[in-house]
Amino acid sequence: MASQGENSVKKAIAAYFQGVAAAYPIVLGYLPVALAFGMAAEEAGLSSLGATFTSVTVFAGASQFALLGLLEGGTQIAVTVLICLALNVRHIVYGPSLSARLTPTRQKMLPFVAFGLTDEVFSLSMSRIAHIPRTRQLFWLLGLESAAYLTWVGFTWAGSVGGKLILAALPFLETTFSFSIPALFLALLMVMMDRESLVPVLAACLASGIFLWLQLKNLSIIAAAITGPTTWLLLRRNP
Repeated sequence: MASQGENSVKKAIAAYFQGVAAAYPIVLGYLPVALAFGMAAEEAGLSSLGATFTSVTVFAGASQFALLGLLEGGTQIAVTVLICLALNVRHIVYGPSLSARLTPTRQKMLPFVAFGLTDEVFSLSMSRIAHIPRTRQLFWLLGLESAAYLTWVGFTWAGSVGGKLILAALPFLETTFSFSIPALFLALLMVMMDRESLVPVLAACLASGIFLWLQLKNLSIIAAAITGPTTWLLLRRNP
């Protein structure tokens, strides 16, 4: 029995580090954006501790950048919180969609998995989780999320402490900051795209495009985040 338990632990650890290794495209995408957030937080008047604490507790790129803009604009805290929550409403669909593919054991680990579920983690997980043995899926997912999370937090701190020095040494990074996360998410989205997801994705793009056309850029992300999951839920109810 002892050897069986040891083998289970070894397999769990191996699955965890396989998840860490699988996170390399997310890590490469998060690195410049986390640096950009750290620098933007510094410009907004947040200390390096404040910027890092935001990434530690929120861990949501769009919400964090929106938070900076809203705080700089003097928006009331209650309104700021509601807007940041609205930006993340899509996670209401992410969680159930992914949990349906996970083995129903180890329920105690699910809150940790839920916290680390970002757009990019969800996309990569949905495309690869079926190839992971069911008893090791949660460990693999935790490894994937750990690598993404530590990258985001670590490079937020680096950006807030030494962002200007980094740009002085590597000026080409400035042009990649705003594009790296959308490019990463688009690449991951194309990998997992199928007939079932096509209509919700198109609906989200249409909603976002309409708001951009109306020059309501700040609401375009919220519109897409609500329209895509809502369309998916309606299609699931009416196959």
